[in-house]
Parts: sequence; C-alpha cells; structure tokens
Amino acid sequence: MRVLFVNRDTIVGGGNTYLVHLGRTLGVLGARAEILVSSGGAWLPRFRESFRTAKVVPLYHPLQAPLLALALRRHRIDVVNAHAFTQARIADRACQLARVPLVVTMHGGIGPRRKVQYRPILGRARATVVMNERLALFFREVGVPEERIVLSRLPVVLPERARLEARPARSFAYCSRLSGNKAPKCAAWLRGVAEAGLDVDRITVIGDGDERPKLERLAVSLGLDVEWAGMLPDASERFADFDVVCGAGYVALEAIAAGAAVVGMGFSGCFGAVDSENFDQAVACNFGDQIAQNVGEPSEVVAGELARAVKVLARGDALAARQRMRTLFDADRVGREMVGLYEAVRDGTPVAAHTRPLDTRLDRLPDWVRGGYARLGR
Repeated sequence: MRVLFVNRDTIVGGGNTYLVHLGRTLGVLGARAEILVSSGGAWLPRFRESFRTAKVVPLYHPLQAPLLALALRRHRIDVVNAHAFTQARIADRACQLARVPLVVTMHGGIGPRRKVQYRPILGRARATVVMNERLALFFREVGVPEERIVLSRLPVVLPERARLEARPARSFAYCSRLSGNKAPKCAAWLRGVAEAGLDVDRITVIGDGDERPKLERLAVSLGLDVEWAGMLPDASERFADFDVVCGAGYVALEAIAAGAAVVGMGFSGCFGAVDSENFDQAVACNFGDQIAQNVGEPSEVVAGELARAVKVLARGDALAARQRMRTLFDADRVGREMVGLYEAVRDGTPVAAHTRPLDTRLDRLPDWVRGGYARLGR
C-alpha cells in the first residue's frame, strides 16, 4: 500500500501534528506513506522522520497536475490523500489523469467561497475524512454524499511524562496562536484567571503571534505574573508540568494524556471543563473549535469553568477522561482503521464501513453541538 499525502506546509499546528503521528503509525503498520509539501517549516525534520519520504515540492497551480499525474504513475501510488485546498485542487486533476483514487481530509469548516470551490473536488473524492461529528454534519450539508464521509479520530501518542493522580490545581496554562481570531480567546482566559480567585502558583501562555504584546499588557493590567513561553516545537512535552490547560483539538487531547484537567476553548468559544461525563460531547465539537453556535468566551464563564476544572482534577475525574481518550484516540487503532480505509478506496469497495462514530448518535447530540451546523464555515 503506497499512500501519497499532499499538504501546504510543515509549520507547527494541529493538522500537521495529525500528519506526523499518522505517517509514523502507517509506516509501523507496513504501509509506504510519502508526503509532498509546498513549503517548509519548523517541523520538516519531524515529517522526514515520520514519512518514508518527505519532499518540498511547490504545488500551487493546476497546470502542474499533469506532472503530478506522471509521478503518481511512475511511483505506483495507490491512493492520494490531500490535506489543503490548493494542493487538493491539483491532486484532484492529477488523480483523474492517472486514474488514482483521491481521499480529502478536512480539519475544519470552510466558508461560502471555499464551499463552492471544494464541492466538485469532494464530489469526485472516494472519501472525505473528518475528525468529529460536527464536521461530519457540516460536510453533509455542503453536499458530500453521506456514504463517503468517513469519521476518524486524531491519533494521539501517549507522552513519556504524565501525572496520573488526583491533586490540587496550582499551575494553569493556555496554548494556542496569539493572533487573528485566537487572540481574543487568550484575553478571555487571562481575565478568567484573574476573576476566578484561584490559588495559583504559575500561569503560562504557550504560543506566539502579532497580538502577544497587547496580551502581555493586558496581563500586567490584571496583576497577573505570566510566563510567556512562546511557540514551542512540541508543546505537548510541557503539559505534564501543568494542572489545568486551556485549548482545543490536539492541545486538549495531549493535555488530557499528560494527566491535566482541560478547559475546552477554541474558534467557536468556550466549551468548558472536560470530565468523563461530557468528554464525548467535547470530542464532537473538537473541544470548542466547532460548536454550532458561537457561544463566545465571556470572562465570567471562563472563570467558572476554570473553577470547575480544579474540582475535576481534585476528584480524579481528569483520569477517567484520560481513559476514555485512550480508547478513542489510540494511534495504532486510528492507523489500522486508516489502512483499512485506504485499501477500500484502492479496491473500489464502499468506505462507509470504515467510519467510526461515538457511542452517542449524531441525532442525539445536544442542540448547541448539532444545530445550525451550516454556520460553521462563517
């Protein structure tokens, strides 16, 4: 089985964390996973460790499709898996020319313009892979045939260090970009920490961006002594140092794996403290990245959820959430399921059997997760 991935870059981020873990796992399972990225980045060495080959090949124009098709034939590629629009557009045409099946992986929602551009590509792809129920609903609304939407999971590798005990919470961390629509989340978190009245020994922000100076001034005005750790090549290695971590996606999952309590907060707002009872619901919206209705992140709400996370950690429920996480996101299990999907795509057999929903059916998810999913891309 030879799978060629095409992606935009190798910068630090959740989508590339996924590729690093999946590429390594596929290799262990005996598949030949190769990747072309259109530009480099800090994680290019990690890509080269995880994939059989990882090359920087600028793919930006549809006129490059015949050359890519030639390479697909020459290297006897069984399946192409695209992870970014510009590269998916080229791969779509190349796969038609080379008669190689295409899989498209979508890590988030898309806006109205991208919907129009993606529809024909997703219509021809043998499978559209998504990582949570909200995205499955969203792309069904976009027009992708339901039988070709495959619900997978983010592969998580357990860290070498983890603190697996109930304990009081004294150290708090926020991890995400400090720019664009992510910067207001950090500001809300800082205000929430200040308002929560917690017994705090350490406050850390992991991440960087053009809004960092403004956030630093905000922290000073709130009387907070914050460690600004910057953009780390592998933030997950730090999560065992903290008791409560705020973030979404891989940040939330890797913090849970390290034994921390988590407050889910992402693009769509504050999901809240994660425990064993609401873990599946948190997964369904990627811990706040894809809530149907933007619930925002009022500081008083964040403060309340931080206080609740302290209780989750103290009673040991963060460890119960960790056990559920291990069941759903085990890298070996995800890798085997993806190998099965790629084999089905190669052989032209139905892919619907390879989807993996939560125990909670999609139509039983809460309205705030399920309803209004067409707005996700806005």
